[in-house]
Amino acid sequence: MNDTGSSSSLETSPDIAEAALIAGYALRDSGAGTDAESSFRAAISAAPANGEARGALADLLAELDRWVEAAGEYRIAAELEPFRTDWQYGLAGALERTGDHAAALDVWNALLAQRPDNAMAHRALARIHVAAARHGQAMEHFREALFLDPGDADTAVELADALIASGDPLAAVETLQPLLRRSPGLSAGLLALGRA
Repeated sequence: MNDTGSSSSLETSPDIAEAALIAGYALRDSGAGTDAESSFRAAISAAPANGEARGALADLLAELDRWVEAAGEYRIAAELEPFRTDWQYGLAGALERTGDHAAALDVWNALLAQRPDNAMAHRALARIHVAAARHGQAMEHFREALFLDPGDADTAVELADALIASGDPLAAVETLQPLLRRSPGLSAGLLALGRA
């Protein structure tokens, strides 16, 4: 005998996962990180293929500076929801924090292969190259990022710093002049100009 009435009143796993996910966001927003983590893990337990739950847990772990765990969850979220670039950004950032710059480069390069006009990916790649003292590659990506997002003061200053480090202070000054005409009180720009 099949009692369909009683089975329809029971919550399904997706419903349980969604309720746990909503509770997790509310707890995270209220600063209850431990409880939020428990809720996100409950959502994953109820629906292991829920990319949103994996990504939410990864975001929380990143906020808690648990970078290795965050990278693992971001990787799963990105595999489950490949269209969500925020999981890819999170993965690359977490990998950088763990010191795995080669893996972070792979993620950023894959993002650029999908969207060559991604200024954020160009900036991130440039910063990784700076950290590895590959100034030529860094400048190439900084220039592309600045071309795609000309108003980005941080990128202009970072490009100037890379030019200074590569031994071309005149090019650094030329990079900074338009920025400082627009924002004459920009302290980071003035400091970079002084270094140049």
